[in-house]
Amino acid sequence: MSIWKHLFGSSEQVDKADLFATRLNDHLRRIDALGGAYSSFIGDHFGSDVVQLLTAAAAEKMALTRSDSQEHSFCASQAPVSYWVCTVPYSVPGAKKWFGKAYGGYSKLLERAWNSEHFRGPGCEVLVHIVFGRTSRDGWVNMTIFPVGTQRFGIQPILPVDLLTEAEKNP
Repeated sequence: MSIWKHLFGSSEQVDKADLFATRLNDHLRRIDALGGAYSSFIGDHFGSDVVQLLTAAAAEKMALTRSDSQEHSFCASQAPVSYWVCTVPYSVPGAKKWFGKAYGGYSKLLERAWNSEHFRGPGCEVLVHIVFGRTSRDGWVNMTIFPVGTQRFGIQPILPVDLLTEAEKNP
């Protein structure tokens, strides 16, 4: 029995968990492939416990998203990192449009996260924002890793440019 089947029971929840875990791990491998400080960051802050927590939250929130076609989110802060998972019922281009309408753009959503009690309260220095999108047939994950106000991690921000509007890309 897979860990996801053990945790969630239903095959639909397992499918959501497996899909998210697969897409997240693919993304983490691409960032790890950058080497140096990026590999260190992934190794230090994306252990199996964090991946399991994010996967469980993503599956739960996606079940809600699939039932009501609304955005749902989850936050867990483990200083110095604040992890956010946001689920949306759209393809990447659909999510880009939706973030524009709902928040004025994806970068405005990130600003809200930086200014939230979840980020500021526990002394976090890095925002990790993960968007899990799901259409009827497929799912995708996009990730922001943004160190705020410090250079101690030695990494430059990683932003999902395909979620940014043209105005956000060219300020």
